[in-house]
Amino acid sequence: MGKVPFAALIFGSDGNLYGTTGSGGTSSNGTIFRITTGGVETVLYSFSGGSAGGDPGSALLLANDGNFYGVTHDGGTANGGAIYKMTPGGAVSILHNFQDGSTPDDGIYPGIALIQAADGNFYGETNTGGSAGDGTIYRMTPGGTVTIMHSFEDGTVAGDGGFPEGGLIQATDGNFYGSTNGGFGPSADGTIFRMTPSGTVTNLHVFGSIADDGDEPYASLVQGSDGDLYGTTLEGGTPGTSTPRGTVFVLNLNSPPDITSASSTAFVAGQAGTFTFHLERVARRDVRRHRPAIVGHARSHQRRLERNAPGYLGRSVYHQGDNLQRHALD
Repeated sequence: MGKVPFAALIFGSDGNLYGTTGSGGTSSNGTIFRITTGGVETVLYSFSGGSAGGDPGSALLLANDGNFYGVTHDGGTANGGAIYKMTPGGAVSILHNFQDGSTPDDGIYPGIALIQAADGNFYGETNTGGSAGDGTIYRMTPGGTVTIMHSFEDGTVAGDGGFPEGGLIQATDGNFYGSTNGGFGPSADGTIFRMTPSGTVTNLHVFGSIADDGDEPYASLVQGSDGDLYGTTLEGGTPGTSTPRGTVFVLNLNSPPDITSASSTAFVAGQAGTFTFHLERVARRDVRRHRPAIVGHARSHQRRLERNAPGYLGRSVYHQGDNLQRHALD
């Protein structure tokens, strides 16, 4: 039996729900499970860690070939994470091992769910790694061939930000949209970007460039029936009597695209509907900037801490000298 189902469920073609657990299972490295709408659960696969991958903490994708696809944050032959395929019967095969040298600068720790685009290929992101160490966007064919579409903060796109967290969406215009959680200089509060199918990346919004728009977008964008993109930020918003705890924003895709409104009314600590989940910036920004080699371990520790101490309002990971330390927030 697994434990700590960190990601969203998806429906399979059989009407059952499918999901992952970030830990537990026969080797304590996470599981893939099926559960009926009546609550009958079946563990389809237990990750064994090491070269077989571990910590499949993101959601599954049901592809048009009827198989499930996902990523592991840990493990693989180079311990940089892996992309896997699972048949409906539960047979798992590894399609790509990050950092194994087969694709130079392919990134590391792909803890972000895949999408399947209109061209039939799979697209995803790594939170760190790449030629500049700040994350990548990659494309994978159904056969497992990986191509890097963009390396964040490699100098090809000024102020493009880094450390993507929320994943990509393909909008009705055929382009991909996503966000970065931080970066250097003006993009330190995060960005929203567009990528064409050929890999041309354009910044659409830099958080902090307008008043009270929030900072650190963490979750995926969604496209509304009006064609605009909607999302949330983990931090920032309209100052009040308490520290703001995030915003809900809309990004108008008309030319030129930009955020047209943001609200943080429901996300002020101490009010009804408070948004209490909080990550200290040092864990999500400073560690990544100064010690990119330990970012993946920092993220693993963050996840493990929140799994083992779910009653806490948040968690923090920080470094001192060469040591990575963890503590829970009161």
